[in-house]
Amino acid sequence: LSSFCMYAAFSVIMLFLLQLTFFAALATFDARRVTGRRIDCCPCILPRGCPCCPVASEEKVAEASEKGLKDPNQLCCASSKHEGGVVGNFMENRLAPQLVKPPVAASVVLICAALCGVCAWQATQLDTQDTLRSFIPDNH
Repeated sequence: LSSFCMYAAFSVIMLFLLQLTFFAALATFDARRVTGRRIDCCPCILPRGCPCCPVASEEKVAEASEKGLKDPNQLCCASSKHEGGVVGNFMENRLAPQLVKPPVAASVVLICAALCGVCAWQATQLDTQDTLRSFIPDNH
C-alpha cells in the first residue's frame, strides 16, 4: 500500500509540474501570436493569413464588433447558415429524420437495452478480492 501511495504522490507532483511548465509555455506562445496579429488556426504564418483562413482587415474587425458579431479573424471556416452550427445542421437535417422512423428507433432502443443487459451481466461476474494480504508485499 505504501508503494502505491508513493507512486500516486510522485505522479500527482509530476502532473502538477508538467501543467505548470506546459501551460506557461503555451500561454507565452499565445501572447506572442496575439501580439504578432496572427490568427489562431495557423499561428506560424504571417499576418496576411493562410489559404484556409485569410485575415480580415482592422476595419472589418471593428465593424463586426460594433454590430455585435464574432471577430472575423476567429472564424476559421465559413460560418454556418444554421443557428446551431454545422453540428446542429447535421443533427436536425440528417440524424433526426432517420431516428424518428419507427424501425430505426426500435433498433436503437434494442441495441441500447442489449448493451445495458451485457453490462449488468458482466457486473455480476466481477470478483472482489479485498483482503488485507493483497496490499502487503510478500517479503514482509
